Amino acid sequence: MMTRRTQIALALLPLMAAAAILAAQQPAPRQYAVLLNGAQIRALVQLAIARQHQSYEALDLYDRTERIVDRQGNEKPTDTTARLVPVGASEMRVEMNRDGQPVPPAEIAQKWSEVLGVMESRMRSDDPAAKAEYEKAARRKNYVSKLLDVIGEAFIFHWVGRTVRAGRPVIELDYEPNPAFKATVRFSGVYKQIWGKVWMDETSGSVVRLEAELRRDVPIGGGIIGKVYKGARVELEQAEPAPGAGVWLPTVSSYDIDARKFLFPASLHRKLYASDYRRIGPPAEALSLLRSQHAQLFLSGQ
Repeated sequence: MMTRRTQIALALLPLMAAAAILAAQQPAPRQYAVLLNGAQIRALVQLAIARQHQSYEALDLYDRTERIVDRQGNEKPTDTTARLVPVGASEMRVEMNRDGQPVPPAEIAQKWSEVLGVMESRMRSDDPAAKAEYEKAARRKNYVSKLLDVIGEAFIFHWVGRTVRAGRPVIELDYEPNPAFKATVRFSGVYKQIWGKVWMDETSGSVVRLEAELRRDVPIGGGIIGKVYKGARVELEQAEPAPGAGVWLPTVSSYDIDARKFLFPASLHRKLYASDYRRIGPPAEALSLLRSQHAQLFLSGQ
C-alpha cells in the first residue's frame, strides 16, 4: 500500500532516476580543461540516460543493505536497517535493526521464510497472482523508462567543468527547465520547476551525483489534492557495486520535501544509505543462493 510520504515523493519521482557517489573533490588535472560544446553535452546526456536504464534494470538482480533515517517535524528520528531483497516483480525488506536495537532473531527468521515463499510463488508461471505482479512491475518499469527518456528534452544542460571524484574524472553540468518542453508523461510536468546540477563519470558515462531543487510550488490535481512546496530538495548518489560491474547503483539518497495533502501538512525528510550490494540473479538463481546462505549471512548480523 502506498503511504502518504510515498505519494508526496511521487511528485519528484523523475529525479530518482539518476544518482551519484559523493567524495572529496581534487583539483582537475590540466588535461581535463577542454570545454565540451553543445552537441557533445547532448550526446553525453543521452549516454547517461541509456546507462541509467541499465542500472535501473540491474536493481532486480542485487540484494543490498538499506539504512533509512526518517525525520518528521520535532519528532525523534527513526533509524531502520534492513536487507532489501528483489523477489521477482517487487522487493521485500528484512529488518535487522530498529533505532539502535537488533530485531529479534525469530522475527528475522520469519521474515526470511516469507521472502523465500514469495520468491517461490513468483517462479510459478501458472500463478495468477504472480502474473498480476509481473504485469504491474512491467507497467511501472515502462513508466520510469518514459520519465528517463524525456530528461534530455525537459532540461537544458550547461557546461560547468571537469574535476576528479574518488580518483575518477567526472564532468559537471548544471541544468534548468527547457521552456519548449511539452510534458506528455504523467508527473513529467514537474521538470518545469526544477533546477540543479549533475556529475557524470567521464569513463562510463554514468551519472554519479545529482542535486535538484524545486523553485516553484507544484500543485497536484489542480491544488485540490495537494501541493509540493518550493524549496524541496533531492540529492542522490550512486557507485559501482564492485569494480568493473558495468552498472552504477544508488548509495545515498536525501529527500527534504514539504507538502500539503488536501488540507493537511505532509512531508518527507529522509536519508537512505545503500551498501553491501550482492548480485543474486533472477528468482530461480536467487532462491537457491538464499536457501543455502541466508541464515549464515544475515542472522549473524551482517
